[in-house]
Amino acid sequence: MKKIKARLVCLIVAGVMLAGAITVAAIEGSPYETLKNAVFNSLTNENFTVKGEMTMTVNGEIYEQEFVHYVHTETGSVDLARTRGIFNDNFHFSTDTLEIYPVYRSSGGEQWYAARTARTSSSRAGGLVPAEELDSARFRFMELLVDFFIGDLKNNMYLSSNDGIRRVSGAISHNQLPEIVRAGIYMVIEESQRWYNGDFGSRDGFGHPMNVPIQSLVFNRISGDADIDAAGNLLYLNAYANITTVDVFGYSNVIEVSAIFNFTDIGTSEVESPVYGAVELFTPEFMYEEFGRRYGIVYFMRNADGSIDQESITTAWPSGRSGR
Repeated sequence: MKKIKARLVCLIVAGVMLAGAITVAAIEGSPYETLKNAVFNSLTNENFTVKGEMTMTVNGEIYEQEFVHYVHTETGSVDLARTRGIFNDNFHFSTDTLEIYPVYRSSGGEQWYAARTARTSSSRAGGLVPAEELDSARFRFMELLVDFFIGDLKNNMYLSSNDGIRRVSGAISHNQLPEIVRAGIYMVIEESQRWYNGDFGSRDGFGHPMNVPIQSLVFNRISGDADIDAAGNLLYLNAYANITTVDVFGYSNVIEVSAIFNFTDIGTSEVESPVYGAVELFTPEFMYEEFGRRYGIVYFMRNADGSIDQESITTAWPSGRSGR
């Protein structure tokens, strides 16, 4: 749960800054088209690589950190978040006909993976958001909703250019947040306290300071930068927030949230399976020869060198098993 919360906070901060940048650019005319197209391209682009990290610290100590490494192409994608060593224990590889991902680790430390074959599908074509979606009424409504929430934040955003790279940047404090945003913060704080009916017990009982209900939250600073190249591609996004909270026991905490993303290899990215030999082995023909059906799911382990342990391949759920 804490990982989900940290991820959401990071994405919210990044989203606020990016949405603010879009809104200010809209006011200033031609820069809007540059930035808007860059943001939309990042959603509809069929081929790109994004790397980054999201970090939350509490009183100077890292509370949560997550790394991002995602490759998206016309033929497949791979999420390599938190890749470590030979074995990629947290990845998801996907093409039109094959998916591979870790599924189970035994009490003895054996890591099992799943390989799922499927009929060819055209659903993978395109970016994260279909290009035609940009012309929909739903998308236009979202644009107008962003304008409403951003309010006067546009006055704190700036445009600059260096060597063909345009940068949109800005910074705000709590008092500059739109009234509706501040009202939402107060509502969330008030509702979170209702669960306890005024009986919070002892502070030590909550463990980490992040678990203690709060009575106030102030954004000391929210800042962000976005870089766009001459072709209109979003290359870099950096969002940061410094927050002070006071818990129901009167103790204050300083929370810092940062999210940094770099977009590279736009149009030239290539997807490779994290499991050597998996694409060549797990074909419909192999599935039919070994298990009597062309499409389905099998489980397997890996050898010390990271290759597939073919003796372990099985259609049975691996819990309690060590092979076929």
